[in-house]
Amino acid sequence: MGKSLFVTAECFDLMHAKTPGERLGSLKLLGMFIAKRPLLAYPHIAKLMDAMVKSLDPNQASMREALQQTVPINFAEIVRTFPNISFHGPSQRMAVGTPEGVGIIYDLRTATRVQVLEGHSRPITALSFSPDSKLLASFSLEENSINRRSASSAP
Repeated sequence: MGKSLFVTAECFDLMHAKTPGERLGSLKLLGMFIAKRPLLAYPHIAKLMDAMVKSLDPNQASMREALQQTVPINFAEIVRTFPNISFHGPSQRMAVGTPEGVGIIYDLRTATRVQVLEGHSRPITALSFSPDSKLLASFSLEENSINRRSASSAP
């Protein structure tokens, strides 16, 4: 199975798992993949983040509760591995800079995508929230440019 197909299949399995055990298995497998093969995971980082964030849906309380130990471990590994992902603890928001040049902000409390920021035409290499989480700075090495955007909670 090709790597792209593997990531797509695992993201699908994660988002459509019917039991906490199935979802937990997919999360652990994706976590190992990210830790062991980060360069292979990078092109799929937006898809991976979407799947992991959606696994925290507060409308599925028993599922969210069962995954509370594993998801933060995966998120910590992702933030440590990829400079194009930033986490702001007090606001519980995570931002992902994509290879397509788009910034995506998630609210982890509600498990939703709250904002999509355009502005780069090349991959986002690094990004970071301001200390108060009201701004998001993004950098594209290929463009040699920095963008600073409002990171409001409005979609």
